[in-house]
Amino acid sequence: MVVGARRWADISYTRKLPKILLTYFASFLGGVKIPDLNSGMRIFKKVLAIQFWNLLPAGFSFTSTITMGALTNDYEVAFF
Repeated sequence: MVVGARRWADISYTRKLPKILLTYFASFLGGVKIPDLNSGMRIFKKVLAIQFWNLLPAGFSFTSTITMGALTNDYEVAFF
């Protein structure tokens, strides 16, 4: 999976603190530094989504869930 990480300067101040806390927690769980957990700019193979289909929510956390699934199952994830 390749993720296009956004710059923290582009995130509004009211959303920054919750995003920082969530990102640090996800980085801890995933065992790697995650610069942008919620970025929708990503490329991955369809088979990855199919593998985690039963975990994927219908709402907004699709990107977070698929990223954490990939990280915790030793898939290669690159952030740019």
